[in-house]
Amino acid sequence: VSSAPPPAPLNRPLPPLPPPGAPSPRAPAAWTIALAIVLVIAAWFVIGWNAAKMRPPPAIGLVAPEFAARPAAAQVIIVVTRDGAYRISKTPKGWTMTDRGAYPIKADRMEDFTKRLAALSADRPLTRDPKKHARLGVDDPAQGGAGVRLQVQDAQGALLANLVLSSFSDQQYLRRNAEPQVWAGPVALPNLREASAWLDLTPYAIAPDRIASVDVAPPVGAGYAVVRPDAEIAAFQLGRPLSGKPLAGGVRPSAVAAALGALEPIDVAPAPSITGAPSARAILYTTDGLAIDAELFVRGDLYWVKLGARATSPNAEAEAQALNARIGPWAYGVTSLDYASLAPPLADAVVSAAEATAALTPGPLAQPPAPAAPRAAPRTPAAPRAPPPAAAPPGPATPPEAPPEPAEA
Repeated sequence: VSSAPPPAPLNRPLPPLPPPGAPSPRAPAAWTIALAIVLVIAAWFVIGWNAAKMRPPPAIGLVAPEFAARPAAAQVIIVVTRDGAYRISKTPKGWTMTDRGAYPIKADRMEDFTKRLAALSADRPLTRDPKKHARLGVDDPAQGGAGVRLQVQDAQGALLANLVLSSFSDQQYLRRNAEPQVWAGPVALPNLREASAWLDLTPYAIAPDRIASVDVAPPVGAGYAVVRPDAEIAAFQLGRPLSGKPLAGGVRPSAVAAALGALEPIDVAPAPSITGAPSARAILYTTDGLAIDAELFVRGDLYWVKLGARATSPNAEAEAQALNARIGPWAYGVTSLDYASLAPPLADAVVSAAEATAALTPGPLAQPPAPAAPRAAPRTPAAPRAPPPAAAPPGPATPPEAPPEPAEA
């Protein structure tokens, strides 16, 4: 006997149809599947996009290809640091620094810069995070950052190079244009932070054995001279007015002569821009008839020297003329230490400042500063007077009795 249930009757009523517009019972499952597919596609897209974002960019090679292709087209170089900016321009006479009165640029420096910039490449990406720019020295100098912005323009003002560079000596980090991506390159550009690095600031070089004497009118005190007594003797001695006086530990006459004979400026400006009376003067005389006049100026915390050359012998006329053409138009900036070495007061070079003050006489330099008035020596106090003798009492004066004679034996 079979235990299977009896078959349902064929005349069982069918379930009612849903009304028109009602959702199908299978609709929620279809929407769920479709939404899952969309989410999978979105997740795949996000993951792929993040992977592409995190993937280091390929090496770009030359960072200034326009400059590398047309280096001769460069007309203007602009350098901006957080301490200031300077501009270099190409003129019919060559490259000059516009911000220093069109002072000539060193030819070898420009040649080295051109070669290095044309070869500068970026072959190792570092970071795109702007928060890390300062650590790598490529933060914007316009915002006080340590980076150096370099722009090279052609005659129409089009940019041939636009970079933000680090100033590290052993590695070159850079950013192109305003991009956040930082790159490392194998070739470092020369120092761009210091404008003076582009300039040949050496006005002349006088060999020590060529110097005969130096006349000095210091900022305080009267003038004096340092002289070399013999052509065979390298050391200088103190000249007038204290010739032969022993020297104190401080300024040496040989140092005074060397300071003016081998001047080492750190900046330059057009000579007419430094006005007013000089604070000190010095004149160097050579053994063969050349004289170098130096006027010293203090302007705020800056120290300047104006130079001129003249001949004291016909043999030096041509040299003086050529030297004046080079140094005459300019005022040279020097450090405070060099300024003090060029015209030190005489009291710093002799044993006794009081002796120097008493012995100084005005020197032959034109309009030397007036010597300080010597202090009067303190008066020696007078010895106290003895009191007058006491008056004798009234009455006849009785002479004192003579001592008794010793008895004879």
